[in-house]
Amino acid sequence: MQARFKPRGRRRLLKLALTIIIGLVLAYELVVPAIISFTLVHYRRPVCCVTPADRGMATYEDVTITTADGMMLSGWYVPSHNRAAIIALHGSGGNRTAVLGHAAMLARHGYGVLLLDVRGYGNSGGQFTLGWDANLDIDAAIAYLRARPDVDPDRIGALGLSMGGEVAMQAAAHTDKLKAVVSDGAGARSSWIVSAARSASVAVVKVGLAAPPAWWSLLPSKNRFG
Repeated sequence: MQARFKPRGRRRLLKLALTIIIGLVLAYELVVPAIISFTLVHYRRPVCCVTPADRGMATYEDVTITTADGMMLSGWYVPSHNRAAIIALHGSGGNRTAVLGHAAMLARHGYGVLLLDVRGYGNSGGQFTLGWDANLDIDAAIAYLRARPDVDPDRIGALGLSMGGEVAMQAAAHTDKLKAVVSDGAGARSSWIVSAARSASVAVVKVGLAAPPAWWSLLPSKNRFG
């Protein structure tokens, strides 16, 4: 009698195990992405608790830039000492504080740095878009830098982390006013953007998660703004 129930008990355990496995797969494929998407869309991390001064950049300005479609963007600007300037762009879910370390390295080498909250992030206006419509943001940032007396209009580049790297390369394919781009950790969609940017004669360096200043030396010397 007892032996008759053993196969049935094993089948129940097998069904339970399969149910658990299917549940975990569905959670991984559907529930987790949904939670992440909801968080990215509805959660904005404001700029808080740290400034460029905390990273050794005592001289900086709080700036507000208006885009062509009327969006107000917030940022910090560290003045240039070599007539070149870099637009520093954070990744998805972050804000300008994420590029403070990179900005400090660039500032030590004399570069001006515009640390920008892309629309939908930090203290900037707008909605989260994963950077797909950020060309207007970069156009406004370039216009701001070109109007500054400490910046040579022909010596402006961009540095981006993850999503910010994709935004920078996308902008380089859109405008001829960016002379070089460093994209650190850009995602899969960046491959076609790299081709478009390079076809526009922009020096583009796409790297993994290298720590500064190693990747900056990869740029051709003629495009390193001196």
